[in-house]
Amino acid sequence: MKPRRTTLAATLLAALAVSGCGDRGPGNATPADPAPGTSGAHPREVTALDCPNSRRESGDIDYVQFPGFADPEVAAARFLLPDESVAVDKQGADEADAWVLRPDGTARMLVTVHHGSGGWYPDTIEACAGEGPGATPPPASAAAPPTGISCDTNIIQAVFDFLVPSPGGPTSALEAARAWGGVDGDPVVLGADGHSAFVLRPDGTAHTELSLMGEAEHGWTVEGYQSCEGEGPTSASSTSVLLDIGHCWVEPFAFDGEEWALPAGRQFGWGGRYPDGVSGEGTALRASAFDDTLTYTDDGGGTLTFRLSSDPRTDLPGGGICD
Repeated sequence: MKPRRTTLAATLLAALAVSGCGDRGPGNATPADPAPGTSGAHPREVTALDCPNSRRESGDIDYVQFPGFADPEVAAARFLLPDESVAVDKQGADEADAWVLRPDGTARMLVTVHHGSGGWYPDTIEACAGEGPGATPPPASAAAPPTGISCDTNIIQAVFDFLVPSPGGPTSALEAARAWGGVDGDPVVLGADGHSAFVLRPDGTAHTELSLMGEAEHGWTVEGYQSCEGEGPTSASSTSVLLDIGHCWVEPFAFDGEEWALPAGRQFGWGGRYPDGVSGEGTALRASAFDDTLTYTDDGGGTLTFRLSSDPRTDLPGGGICD
């Protein structure tokens, strides 16, 4: 092999198993062991490179492995990425073309191989730009997100009327969705519209769809969901509550590590009319650890929606109507 000027980057040399240089004779050496992953002739006829941007790169190889490889296919197999194959074309006594094929059968590289020094060795290379020797495997394409949930049971739906994004809350839709819908460890992916998210089963189907609202600078929150019955977001167990109802308002109370209060416009007490079905004894339920509302269900059948006491809507200016 005559000396050649190297025109490819150093990654080209790293891609070859170098055990000698071009002026070393074969001696008593035997052809190199076949490379793993070769696949034989590819059924697809290949006549040209298939380059996404039509740009190509080419170069010559100065340093090769002696002795040569067993056949042209094995010589080119040193450049294979996972799931790729080699197709040999125009093979003569001393030269052959070896195409390096992507998993879909299209060609990203053409390796011209020559026979000599007891075997075959790569001589020149032409490749799609960025897909030459040393190229890294392309990232796996993300599966398309679900378009809906699939249920064998009833569908449960919920809408949170009073939930609003908070600047101190999640800064992205996916963060909000994972905090609310991934509490069971199930994976959560965004929907194609960016304002929905799906909670997935191990097989990739969705059992819950979350509706999201917000902006990066103002925070994101979940405003509702639909879910297959029995597979929805984890809910806290109902806990018995005895409301402290004074003359003018319902006192705040602690639940799930937070303090909760009624919005000012929903307040009542001894001096006012109790809502229907409310006696002050019942249960409290917070839909998730990320939900900033709490539902109180009275033993008499009435319901009240409490909010975190830090919410300005729970303020009672001047201490309330009793002052």
